[in-house]
Amino acid sequence: MEQEDRRETTRVEIPLVGTITVEGEEPIKVYARDIGQEGAYLWGSTSPRIGDKVRVDLHSSSEFHQFTFSLEAVGTIMRVDLHEERNYGFAVNFEEILDAGRGVD
Repeated sequence: MEQEDRRETTRVEIPLVGTITVEGEEPIKVYARDIGQEGAYLWGSTSPRIGDKVRVDLHSSSEFHQFTFSLEAVGTIMRVDLHEERNYGFAVNFEEILDAGRGVD
């Protein structure tokens, strides 16, 4: 049986890198798999815990020179998945977008 997508907004794949930070802990380097208005799915070698409040800081990777994008947001970790050895995927639900910028080089 196919799983229904319950998101209210569309997510897009765009190569973003950056960090997420749980208050009082060291930042975790992350890569975005997809991102939308309500949240993002991120990859990292370590993971926050479900329910953690995080600050998300993302920017376009150097591989994608023609378009620049940055995002600063705060949100809550909603899901954590273990993928292969020592790789985690996690869904963050944005509660507030602090700053978002884009441009064309």
